[in-house]
Amino acid sequence: MNLNEQLSNPTIESSLKDWREQGGLTRLEGSRCLNCNELFFPRRTVCPVCHQQKLIPYRFSGKGTIVNIEINNIPQVAIFGYREISPRYLAIIRLDEGVNILGEIIECDKADSLLNKTVHMVIRKQSRSSNTSWKYGYKFKLDNK
Repeated sequence: MNLNEQLSNPTIESSLKDWREQGGLTRLEGSRCLNCNELFFPRRTVCPVCHQQKLIPYRFSGKGTIVNIEINNIPQVAIFGYREISPRYLAIIRLDEGVNILGEIIECDKADSLLNKTVHMVIRKQSRSSNTSWKYGYKFKLDNK
């Protein structure tokens, strides 16, 4: 082994690797079972319904309805990059395909009347990684109707 060769360091994060391998963070990629057609998010390797390993990637539409919402008024630690975002509205969203996921509702004033409102997925900055690059991920925004 060459001593000048760069070794893989698991503590160093790569935004390109996140984009390539973590499709669920930016593209809402889950999986679909070829045997029973069940959909899953996040991605699975074994179907918990029929126990088959015949799953393929499935990209969700990113559109859905808020079924439950919680207001988080606790300010986050500044090092995580969330200090300026308070309060945060965390919601369970039922996607049009029938899968429930947890997501943050952004650009809204109050959470009192958000139940059963339709939302769509957007990509936003989440926090800084250890190599000072921004991490991106999905959040949800209210539909303008």
